[in-house]
This record gives sequence, C-alpha cells and structure tokens, in this order.
Amino acid sequence: MMLMLFRKNHKFREKLPQLLVLAITAVVTAIIVLDTLEDMLIEGSTFAGTPVAILLNAIVAFTLNITATVQSWGYAGLFVAMTLESSSFPIPSEVILPFAGYLVSQSLLNFWLAVLVSTLAGLSNHPTNLFRPKR
Repeated sequence: MMLMLFRKNHKFREKLPQLLVLAITAVVTAIIVLDTLEDMLIEGSTFAGTPVAILLNAIVAFTLNITATVQSWGYAGLFVAMTLESSSFPIPSEVILPFAGYLVSQSLLNFWLAVLVSTLAGLSNHPTNLFRPKR
C-alpha cells in the first residue's frame, strides 16, 4: 500500500526528506523537554544561571504579566489580550482564558460577559489577518 502511495503521489515523495527531518527534530525536542522536566520536578535540581533557567523565568514573568493585566483591567484587559492572541502575537489563549475563568469563579468577572468579550476579541482581528501579506 505504501508503495502505491509513493508511485501515485510524487509531491509526497518530494516532501519525504523534509518530513523526516521534522519528525526527528520533534522527537529530539520532546526528549530534551521531558528530560529537563524530570530533572526539575522529580530530582529537584536547579538550573540557576543556565539558559534553561532564563527561559523558564521569562515564561513565568510573561504569564504573570498577562494575568496581572487581565486582573487589573478586567474586561478591557481580556479584550486586549485576546485581540493580541488572535493577531498572531505569541500570547497563548491557554494562559488568558483559564485565568479569566478563575476570575469568574471568584465573582470578579461575569461568565457570559467574559465569553462575549473574548469571542468578540477573537473575531475582531480576523479581517486584518486576511489582508496581511503572505510570504
């Protein structure tokens, strides 16, 4: 069956070396990340002064800044953060929305209003992404 796929689909055959490099890179990256997490969480070792520590500290600081923005600005902060997320900035909605859910559970935000604001923010940048030049 695979031979038939190779014979019929020349584009797949041309992309095969790139796919193999991508798969190997993904596996190596996963091994490094899992090994680092094992060292940190299970063995309790620290990476003070290493590039790993700098990266982890940057991620934590970024997450704290986003959550502080949403908490202090309320719905406007939620709208701004979700608008930036939908415009392809590296702000993950996986950081914004769970924290907004936490604020809803603490009765600091209304559930339906938070859903409406985040949905409108996600849709507001859609037209700008359509007309952005492609490389």
